[in-house]
Amino acid sequence: MKVLHLNLQITWGGGENQSLLLMRALAGHGVRNHLLCRPGGVLERRLREALPDAVVHHLPASLWLLLTLRRHTARLQAELGFDVIHSHTGREMRGLGAVTDAVTVAHRRVPDPVSRAALRGYSGVQGVIAVSAEIARRLAGQGLKGPEVRVIHSAVDTEEAASGREDLPGQPAFLYLGRLLRHKGLDDLLRAHAQLLTRVPGAVLHLVGEGPDEQRLKSLAGKLLPASAVVFHGFRTNPRDFIAGAHALILASRDEGLGTVVLQAQFQACPAVVSDAGGLPETIRDGVTGLLVPAGDVPALAAALERLALEPGLRERLAAAGPEHIRQHFSLAALGQQTLDFYRELHARLPGR
Repeated sequence: MKVLHLNLQITWGGGENQSLLLMRALAGHGVRNHLLCRPGGVLERRLREALPDAVVHHLPASLWLLLTLRRHTARLQAELGFDVIHSHTGREMRGLGAVTDAVTVAHRRVPDPVSRAALRGYSGVQGVIAVSAEIARRLAGQGLKGPEVRVIHSAVDTEEAASGREDLPGQPAFLYLGRLLRHKGLDDLLRAHAQLLTRVPGAVLHLVGEGPDEQRLKSLAGKLLPASAVVFHGFRTNPRDFIAGAHALILASRDEGLGTVVLQAQFQACPAVVSDAGGLPETIRDGVTGLLVPAGDVPALAAALERLALEPGLRERLAAAGPEHIRQHFSLAALGQQTLDFYRELHARLPGR
């Protein structure tokens, strides 16, 4: 099977990481991967490193991005005859309108409401992959009709280990890893940490990442916490090393598509405390690999952190169960097989097949 992936992002983010992991997973099942992208992007470079046999096509520069994307996708299809054309963001999905002789698939990784234009785009493809059942539910609730929606969870690379371990101060050291954005619930986390310090004065909260909310959060932290109780590390290129050095990972989002950092933490035997927002409840087994708390409930979040700080046996049990949970449900092999099965089902329904 030959698949053309569309991803025009120049920078690197969670979606690009998942695009690369999917291409690697599909390659393990014999799929020939092609990528249509803009030149000079991080995904292109990392794809060439990971899969030297993958073929990269550059989208010509143009002021009329959507029109150029449609024409170039149609031209590549006419020349190379892909079995599947897979769009990895809503923007690229709009370039599939000119394709009629291949399966068209769109990925949906974010929980945000879908615009009317995007809804029309999703309605024009044969299949939509939702990374969580919650996203699939929201698409249906917004009136998406036409394509089959399949829930296929994102994955982590269970063959790649942390290269080192960050020595994080704190007894214990709690970790947030991700963009500094309002919907990530970091206000709640800072307030919960302030409550925790009354019972566990040695705890330190480490925030790794950057984003538009950084200065506001630093100001809030300065009002709520001693300077020694919270560390803003900024963007770092070794997130696995921070997970390796943390007592637990915290993701108290107000909304979330899935939360792949939670998967990575569990694979590294780092318990996760997550809110019940969006697709996050699908990432852990509550009380087995992590702890689930109501989104926006600061006292409940503080209580969960306190349990992990003061009950070493609980932390050990959660940590021990995490890696196998990920291997069974969120592996690259599962991602590749489920996606390939979906491709084949849709391909069998094409006219003339």
